[in-house]
Amino acid sequence: MRQIKRIIIHYSATDSGLYNHDAITNDHRVNRGFRDIGYHYTIDKSGNIRIGREIELAGAHTLGENYDSIGICLLGKQNFTKEQFTATRNLLKILLRAFKGCTIHTHSEYSNTPCPNFSLKEIL
Repeated sequence: MRQIKRIIIHYSATDSGLYNHDAITNDHRVNRGFRDIGYHYTIDKSGNIRIGREIELAGAHTLGENYDSIGICLLGKQNFTKEQFTATRNLLKILLRAFKGCTIHTHSEYSNTPCPNFSLKEIL
């Protein structure tokens, strides 16, 4: 098992319901050449959490920062739901228990991007 030190929060940058977990997986495999979806988890507007890339494997979600991080992607670009934030909080609690000392970050801390288009305070 790799050492996990960080959790990095993302958004999918589209409010189209068509760009869901399966569509992201396909996009990452076909258009980006990844072996699987780059995120370890996705969370849809209803608060459903889908497991993506195996947590034992480095993700492909934050350039240069994947080796010790877990990537979580909230589906959407704006108007995130209470259900999404609740599911994210619950997932974070589980991950923080499993990976002691882990810190939470946004993608925008590592790249010049608005991702995830909300403040961590909104979740935490």
